[in-house]
Amino acid sequence: MTLHVFNGEPVTLQTNQIESITFTDNINDDYVSPKVGDFYYADGTWSSEIDYNKNPIGVIFYTGDPTAEDAVLKADHPGCTHGLVISAFGDQTGCIWQNDFRSYGSAISKWVTANLPEYVSTESNYGQDEIRNKSLGYNNTKAITAFNKANSGYTVVPVEKLDDFQTKYPAPASSSGWYVPSVKELFILINGVPDQTEILDATKTLATRNVVDNALINIYGANLIFNSQWAYNIWTSTEFGGFAYTVCTYDGTVEGSVKDNFSNFLPRFILAF
Repeated sequence: MTLHVFNGEPVTLQTNQIESITFTDNINDDYVSPKVGDFYYADGTWSSEIDYNKNPIGVIFYTGDPTAEDAVLKADHPGCTHGLVISAFGDQTGCIWQNDFRSYGSAISKWVTANLPEYVSTESNYGQDEIRNKSLGYNNTKAITAFNKANSGYTVVPVEKLDDFQTKYPAPASSSGWYVPSVKELFILINGVPDQTEILDATKTLATRNVVDNALINIYGANLIFNSQWAYNIWTSTEFGGFAYTVCTYDGTVEGSVKDNFSNFLPRFILAF
């Protein structure tokens, strides 16, 4: 008989080596499946009702395996298969996507492809590829971090902001750490899982945004996704040429914005857990 145990190697025993077998599922007694709208805490736990004895740092907006479409995430954090969390707190100061991108004169994806062949390209051009239709924010953020270190005059600003954010709001060791979402991940945050493969044509429901905001309102100091007085867009880590994809928090529309727009363009970070 071969026993396959959690987080361990299979053990094979002969029948004459076994006196008795006892089954127990105590290891899962305290496990509660995550749900969209659950509170996520700095210790890596979650709950449907907020626990003010803990430190809530975000809200779950997707349940499922984030590593399924992101090989880099799977390699770095194979245990992060439960879902995605939006940070409770966000920088409310507008920023550009890339410094001096007009002088740089190219999508940074070309540098990524030339120097980091193990990463999927950060660029997605409609009609030419399906990259925008995959959850690749962790892949993108890691690739862009490397780009920023090698190209100090042309850094991608939302990724630059991650260091300060991570210091202020540390992510649990059991998570992926904070990263800049891809366009698909942001679409899910606002509208839920798309009803078709092509997110640019998918139905915009705003349903998940509303569930998330109903939770965020219970976290002291949190920044809601929707602002009825200010229609703003969130930058993604997905680009195309001199543009970067954004998602409008007001109506859920996927848009493309020139990389030096800033007045109504904000970063917001997510993590996989």
